[in-house]
Amino acid sequence: MNILIFTVYSFGTRLFETQLELMKNELDEGHQLHVLKCGKVLEACMFNTKHDLLQCTKCQSRAYNGLQKIGVPKAQIHDLKHFEEARQVEIPVFNQLEDLLAYEYEGIKVGRGAASSMITQTRDFEINTEKYGARIETNIRMAINVYLNFKHYLKALKIDKILVFNGRFAEQRPVVEIAEQLGIPYTVHERGGTLAKYILYENATPFSFEYNYKEINRYWQEAEPAYREEKSSEWYMQRRKGIPQNWYVYINDQEKNALPEGFDPKKRNIAIFNTSEDECKALEGWENPYFEDQNAAVAYIAEQFAERPDVHFYLRVHPNLGKVDNSQVRGIKELNYPNLTVLPPDSEVDSYALMDTCAVTITFGSTMGIEATYWDRPSILVGQSTYKILGSVYIPDDKKHLLKMIAQLDSPMPKLGAKQYSFWNATKGIDFKYYEPVSVNNGKFMGEFLGYENHLDTYLKKKEQRNAGLKGKAFRAFKKVFFVDTILDKTGFYKKQLNRLYEKATESYP
Repeated sequence: MNILIFTVYSFGTRLFETQLELMKNELDEGHQLHVLKCGKVLEACMFNTKHDLLQCTKCQSRAYNGLQKIGVPKAQIHDLKHFEEARQVEIPVFNQLEDLLAYEYEGIKVGRGAASSMITQTRDFEINTEKYGARIETNIRMAINVYLNFKHYLKALKIDKILVFNGRFAEQRPVVEIAEQLGIPYTVHERGGTLAKYILYENATPFSFEYNYKEINRYWQEAEPAYREEKSSEWYMQRRKGIPQNWYVYINDQEKNALPEGFDPKKRNIAIFNTSEDECKALEGWENPYFEDQNAAVAYIAEQFAERPDVHFYLRVHPNLGKVDNSQVRGIKELNYPNLTVLPPDSEVDSYALMDTCAVTITFGSTMGIEATYWDRPSILVGQSTYKILGSVYIPDDKKHLLKMIAQLDSPMPKLGAKQYSFWNATKGIDFKYYEPVSVNNGKFMGEFLGYENHLDTYLKKKEQRNAGLKGKAFRAFKKVFFVDTILDKTGFYKKQLNRLYEKATESYP
């Protein structure tokens, strides 16, 4: 089988190690493997949004180091090309996010991919030309260029299958879509249920409700009953204890059992756990079916219960919104209702204690919604989530039905769906053979931490030596006073130097 893997991130993330694992597996199985990497062509990738050349050089150097380690032949390593067509496309004006989401090039939703990248990078979903014109244009041209590269390489290399990461960002989405257009099988990789696993999606992305539902049921049906009961419960216990599973933990700064000041157990208290609005803004099928956004939902609920002094709402703002300044965060600060208490991202209130003591939990898709059911609390989902049709959370028919649920619910839904969901999350994926995780974003591949290839490693060490001690301090001060770095940058000195380092890495690759 002739396989093409698209690898564009190799700096500072376990993503590249996962891709090396996939490449090594394909080589072990005797497949013909082609690697298409960035080659410093992407101008705004997810991990280097401003195309910093030193970061680019580090990324490409680390890529060569990893590819050499697993023995990919040089003739099967290809760099992205610059296609003039991508530079000549006339980019329209986008007055609002919806305009960008709708923009396509030859049937490829490059606008949606660009929006997904930019929202993730900026945490802002008010994306328009006036605010982000140059950045939008860069992302769209980059996405079009990736698409044109794949049109070229898929034909030139006669590819039978494509491997790619995630599938939603500007530089990744065109790969999935051209595969679907041409009927070429593709596999998307993502984080598995634990740091020691990765997961593969065959001809689908991680955002497909239908695919995930099938996998959740398959995992449950194929497992031994005793094992699935053990693992499904363990997942909830670990989350409650703040034990890392496959991503960062947000509850460890909270004070155990702490409740909001003035909490009155005699009232019908309702816990609302929001999420980062930006997480799903560019995903098709993930739009909120009831409200324009989460803040509108909270305001509506508070207003409708304004005449019920016996009902009080607690909005627990997600900790990952703590350092964000966007319309969601600004809107939260404007929520001012006597029956609503807003708990800021850095609040020490124990999320689980709040859930335990409130009559009902409301979420917009966070795991707290399904966790509430497991811990015997009625849970209402007012948004989209992978667990939405597993039968363990209440789904309102409309806004009026939501109000009725808030006022009347007193028992949780059955736990079966909650257990199926947690079992899938606890066990999904494939165990790494060659990668050994040490932390969320670091680990050893084939027994060692991957660094840079020799040319860059030597360059960085010399640079560090020049900047060390009193001599180095004086040298840096001299350069700052006389704008040496600025002058060298403008004259292209650094660009030439870094390009030469990349050329050396390419030339010396065996």
